[in-house]
Amino acid sequence: MEPIFRDGKRNRRPTSCEQCRTRKLRCSRGTPCDECVKRGKGESCAYASNAIRNKPKARELQDRLRKVEDMVSELARQNRLSQEMTIISRNEIGENLKASYASPSSVKVPGCATTSPRVRNALRPPREEHKVTLQSSPWLSIVDEIKEIREQLAVTPSSIPEETLDREDVDLVLGAAHLPTIAEIVGSLPPRPVCDTLVSYYFGSKYMVFPIIHTTKFQTEYEKFWMNPHAAPVLWIGLLYAVLSVSSGFRQIRTGGSFESPITIGALQTKTIQCLLLGKYIHASEYVLETLILHLESKFIGSVDSSLDLWHLMGIIIRTAMRLGYHRDAKVFGERLSPFDGEMRRRVWHTILQMDGLMSFQMGVPSMIPMEYCNTSIPSNLKDSDFSPESTSLPPARPLTDDTPVLYTIVKAGVMDMFKKVVAGTQSPSSPSYASTIALDASIREIYSTIPDAFRMKPISQSLMDSSAVIMNRCAVEVLFLKSIIVLHRPYLSTETSNPQYDFSRLAAVDAALVILHRQDELHETSQPGGRLYEDRWMISSLTLHDFLLAAMVVCLSLSLGLKSPSESSWASRGHDFEGQLKALEKSKTIWDSTSHVSTEARTAAHILELMIRKVKGKKAGKGAGIQESTTALSINVSESLSQTLVEEPHVDAMLDMFCDERSVDWRSFDQYVHEIGSPGPNIQMPEMDWDLFGLDPSRGENL
Repeated sequence: MEPIFRDGKRNRRPTSCEQCRTRKLRCSRGTPCDECVKRGKGESCAYASNAIRNKPKARELQDRLRKVEDMVSELARQNRLSQEMTIISRNEIGENLKASYASPSSVKVPGCATTSPRVRNALRPPREEHKVTLQSSPWLSIVDEIKEIREQLAVTPSSIPEETLDREDVDLVLGAAHLPTIAEIVGSLPPRPVCDTLVSYYFGSKYMVFPIIHTTKFQTEYEKFWMNPHAAPVLWIGLLYAVLSVSSGFRQIRTGGSFESPITIGALQTKTIQCLLLGKYIHASEYVLETLILHLESKFIGSVDSSLDLWHLMGIIIRTAMRLGYHRDAKVFGERLSPFDGEMRRRVWHTILQMDGLMSFQMGVPSMIPMEYCNTSIPSNLKDSDFSPESTSLPPARPLTDDTPVLYTIVKAGVMDMFKKVVAGTQSPSSPSYASTIALDASIREIYSTIPDAFRMKPISQSLMDSSAVIMNRCAVEVLFLKSIIVLHRPYLSTETSNPQYDFSRLAAVDAALVILHRQDELHETSQPGGRLYEDRWMISSLTLHDFLLAAMVVCLSLSLGLKSPSESSWASRGHDFEGQLKALEKSKTIWDSTSHVSTEARTAAHILELMIRKVKGKKAGKGAGIQESTTALSINVSESLSQTLVEEPHVDAMLDMFCDERSVDWRSFDQYVHEIGSPGPNIQMPEMDWDLFGLDPSRGENL
């Protein structure tokens, strides 16, 4: 190994001039340097032939800035001294005036012998050249210094390393993007008539349009933008691109891809990302959250399956919101926030809160928002016309019977709060007591009973006078309520099945799942050609698909428990409708089949339900024709089906494992696994397979 230190001194190139090196002074490395200039030795300031004079640019800038600071300090000192002299002169003149009333002969006139020299000097008008030196010269010097510093900071492209010019700005979530100029971004916008149409379509939509943009304020900013596009903040331009992207996504899905636009949705999303990066969104405050939320929504629209990228983007949104204090109510900030800004912050925060609750559950992980540190109030039920940036106070909230852009968020807030509590309890390392589960069930049902009648679900066939958005909002609130019931009680589906103590939980979870499957059937039927929701079928999002899959798996587990019951009558005596559950699964399987060509989750659900239905029917047939023969025949059919299925969808076996051993179902793994479907190589440990349940014998090679 070579020695770390070498013999002899290192021949390091000097950076200071010869004079400063001799005197052991700090050299500014100028030509001449500052120290030589101070000593009148500027002409003798010389550097060694191999000296490095231009490397420490930062040191030169620091010296120049320090010089500017000294000049400002000197001006402040002179100004303070001048004010003191003025005060002293005024006081002495006042004393002389007072004395004049008592003795006119004792009047002290400024400039006379009886006036103190200090006052005479302070009151004497300065000479013109001194006035110029005091008031103009220092300021001109400061301006010159600032100008020179600015010129040094304005590095020319020729001085930038070539590898820096070729490097793209990379964001771990948004990705790499070449940052164009503002002129290029503005020039990429569609013509104004197209923008007008898309903006109008966005704000005219009533479903999946978050109430985070004040329509009146945006209209004013929009008109101002077109008068001078290049003067608009880059993040506002990003917000405009995000609005255009979401609106284009709505129209693209609604028209079945026939909507034509001069710019694609992908290009609009790219421009949104460029504006976010160009506007330094991590450090920005205005327009950043609205732009990020709409960009996430744009990526979400049309997404059939789950996306891990969107969940990571949700994390960026949450951290940005908390950095900006959105998790604290506007009242905490007092007069620093206007009533308008405070109300809009409430809308943005509760939108983020609800998005996090749904996406985190879908990912099978806890919420990213620590609720114990949040106190932002629910927004008031107000129309955008009720308040504006000029409002000095907010008007009284409208009743919940008045439809406003924020009404859905308000109504959903209470149900979402209970859902987050349920999820937090089930994801806790310690299991809650059964008494607390029953109490939470009562609270959930009470909250849902208080929602306005306009948001209570009723058959779609009886909603002819309601818009598609109203129908879907009702459905979303109802499914969230039912999902809360399922998540709360599903741990008891596989706990001591013979213990009647938990029958309430089993029935509550299964009944809620059956209602969700009925809603799936109703929505599917009305979204077919000629149906009530055909033109708005895009409203069924991937979050809703996840809810349908959850409900189907709960019914599958219930049927598997019923098959292990001594008899069908004994299972029915505990409140279960065996035939009704099987029929619901058959309908759900048909629906999943119809969308399996575009969704990995749909294919998985269809395979699972098909195998479960075969098993249930075979078991029922075996009871009348000899269970041994029918089980053997069924095992061959199921084995062949599994072999073909696992070649096409290799992840189905893990899903089967999960629901074939009802004694060890890990529901958190299920939530997480639903996301992992479609990702290469999901690595989640599932319970051991209950081979007997599917009539397979591992000893004969009939395994997965």
